[in-house]
Amino acid sequence: MDILWVSCASGALSITEGDKKLGIRSKKDLRDWMYEHNWIYQNPKTKGKFVYQDKVNEGLLIHTSFAQCHAYGYSVRNQVRITARGLAKLTEKEIQNGDVRAKRLKQAP
Repeated sequence: MDILWVSCASGALSITEGDKKLGIRSKKDLRDWMYEHNWIYQNPKTKGKFVYQDKVNEGLLIHTSFAQCHAYGYSVRNQVRITARGLAKLTEKEIQNGDVRAKRLKQAP
């Protein structure tokens, strides 16, 4: 993937969309990598995913909230989104074209 092309992309992608852009097979792999490298965390009470503030300050990720309408009322949903800068950073870290788990195992001591 061309880093220049990624850097010029507009908008923010969900983790699943980011998987597709990076060519990662399983949507859990990128999410697990983000947990392990302190990009995101899960609130133990609500089970929602949240972004660490330093990643927001760097412009790598954003956190969005939106209302979802149900037959029984409304609920507020949270979503982690990857910015163009974040996608470029992941490309630089070679999180692309293959299995993230295999790369993670190679780096293990």
